[in-house]
Amino acid sequence: MLKKRPSVKNLMIRRQSEIYKILFQITVHKTYFPYRVPIDNDSEISCCFERGGKMSSSMDKTPIFNEEEGNNSFEVIFNETLSLVATLYKSKAKGTFQEKSASLVVRTKKKST
Repeated sequence: MLKKRPSVKNLMIRRQSEIYKILFQITVHKTYFPYRVPIDNDSEISCCFERGGKMSSSMDKTPIFNEEEGNNSFEVIFNETLSLVATLYKSKAKGTFQEKSASLVVRTKKKST
């Protein structure tokens, strides 16, 4: 596969910056879904940590009906750590890092029958 060449802007940023490879880790204990969120009993739910084209995903989990709340809410217990390595650029002149964004996404899928 051919590698995409960096743009002139990206080359300038790299030349004027120090490069750091940083490991980000997020521990997801559990998620809570109020009764207004439509989740079927036969759904599986995963939690994903995404940055650019990279993704770290939890195992698929089955939602647990929360009878104590009395309002048809669900929770999913993950107790998993999601990890991503990102390249950050620190400006030599300003001493600040270039801003980058990432997402924490909850996905549902139907169990196959």
